[in-house]
Amino acid sequence: MLRPMRTLALFALLMALGFPSAAQSQQAPPNNQSEPPKAENQNSAVNSSPNAEKQQAGGHEENRCSNTFTCHPTEWLLVVFNGLLALYTWRLYRATDALVTAADQQSTDVKDAINAINRTAQATETANKLAEEAREISDRPWVGIEAIGWPFDLFSITQHHEVSKIEVTIKNWGKNPAFKVRGQFSGSIRGQNDDMPIAPAAAVNERYGHGALFPNGTARYWPFQNRPDLSAERYAEIEAQTSFMWVVGRVDYVDAANENHFTTVVFWWNPGTKTFMTHQVNTDERRSD
Repeated sequence: MLRPMRTLALFALLMALGFPSAAQSQQAPPNNQSEPPKAENQNSAVNSSPNAEKQQAGGHEENRCSNTFTCHPTEWLLVVFNGLLALYTWRLYRATDALVTAADQQSTDVKDAINAINRTAQATETANKLAEEAREISDRPWVGIEAIGWPFDLFSITQHHEVSKIEVTIKNWGKNPAFKVRGQFSGSIRGQNDDMPIAPAAAVNERYGHGALFPNGTARYWPFQNRPDLSAERYAEIEAQTSFMWVVGRVDYVDAANENHFTTVVFWWNPGTKTFMTHQVNTDERRSD
C-alpha cells in the first residue's frame, strides 16, 4: 500500500519542479524594440497610448494564459491525484470484494465441515450403541423352540392320533444361563370355521417354573397331556383339513441382570407333511407373523 503513495508523491514533486521554468519562459518580454514614432504621429500616438497599452497588456495576458496546463498546474495536479486515487480506491474495492467472497466461501466450507463432523459423530455414536446392543444380545440367554411333534422311537411307528405324546422342546441358544424359566403350552382341535388361536399375552405363572436353563440346555412340555387319543373319524377330519390341530405356548425367563424376556409361539399340524408348521413366533426382541 505504501508503494503507490510514494509514486504519487514523486509524481507531484516532479510536476511542481518543472512548471515554474515553463511559466517564466512564457512570461519573458521580447528583446526587439520598436522604432520611435515620427513627429507628425506623436499626437495620435499619445492620444491612443492608453488603448494601445491595454491592448498590449491584453496580448501579453492572452500569451500567458493560452496554455491552461501551465497557468493552472495545481488544479491539474489535483485532477491527476484524484484520478489516481479513484483508480487505487477501485482496485482496493475489487481486492476487498474478492476477500469478502473468499471469506464467505471459507465460512460455508467450515460450516459444511462442522456439519460433516457432527454427522460422523452421530453415526459413530449410533454404531457404538448398535455394537453395545449386539454384544448384549449375543451375551444374553435366548430361549426358543427347538422341536415340536411326536418323539422319535426306533422300535415303533408313530401313531399321529396319539396326541398325548406330542411334546414341545425348548432350548437356551444363548451364551449365558436363563433363570426363572417357566413355560406353558396347550393344544386344541378346531374346525375350519372356528377362530384361530392366539399366543398368550400374559406372563406364565411362576408355579410352572423349573429353575435355570443353561446354554444348550433343554426342557420339555406336553400340550395334550392327559388327553385321550383321537378317534379315527376325528383324525380323518384333520387329514381332510376340515379340522385343524393347534399348539400355542409361551416361555418366560430372566437373564443375569434380572431383565425379563419371553417367547410365544403358535403352531398348526400339516397332515400333508406330517409336521407342525409355524404360524406365529414372538419374542421380546423380534416379532415375526
